[in-house]
Amino acid sequence: MLEVKIAGIPRPDLERKVVVREAYPGQGREIQSQVYNRLGRLTNLETLRVGDQVGRFQYDCLEMSLESGLDKLSGLKALKELNTESLATKIGIKEVQWMGNWPKLSTIYGLDGRGRDVEAVEWLRANRPKIVVQKEHY
Repeated sequence: MLEVKIAGIPRPDLERKVVVREAYPGQGREIQSQVYNRLGRLTNLETLRVGDQVGRFQYDCLEMSLESGLDKLSGLKALKELNTESLATKIGIKEVQWMGNWPKLSTIYGLDGRGRDVEAVEWLRANRPKIVVQKEHY
């Protein structure tokens, strides 16, 4: 199990909510790529919780999108639980379809079925009903 707050990542895609600005174009994606590379080495990881579990919404975080490098986590074959609560992720239908790379995945926390992730939640319920989607863990 890894529970870690990953913060300080520039997110220019969230213009109005930017907490950290990029020092140069592409810096945020470069940092995310490095973080995904490190996380991707944890091949026996069963639970991954990223973000501030205290309840404060976080914008300077991993996007958790394929465009930002999520596919670098394809080696996490033992992953059962993903927790992205209180994070401004970009998890959409492409990302949850890709999560088929995690054959043991049974629970995702942090998708609320509203806004950006509504299609992703609907797709999971229709195509991978054994994966439990929870808005909150606590």
